[in-house]
Amino acid sequence: PASYRYWQLQNSYLALAFYSRNEQMAETILADDFPEDYAYWGWEGYKTTKLFLQPWQDDPIVIEYLRRIKVDQARAREKFGVQ
Repeated sequence: PASYRYWQLQNSYLALAFYSRNEQMAETILADDFPEDYAYWGWEGYKTTKLFLQPWQDDPIVIEYLRRIKVDQARAREKFGVQ
């Protein structure tokens, strides 16, 4: 729904999927629910997200999600000229 995209709830639902032990849902969310223009850097950031998802740090879904945050942070730094 439009509100889901407006409030950018994807990151919260991804974390909730892990905390509810529904890895299949987490995989679906990561694959399908993040739009191309999603600002991964815009919410909690890398360190907070990494801490929040620490119990699943070796899970490929978490690794990919954290990678996307890092890539988007680098893109945003370049775009806005921040080092």
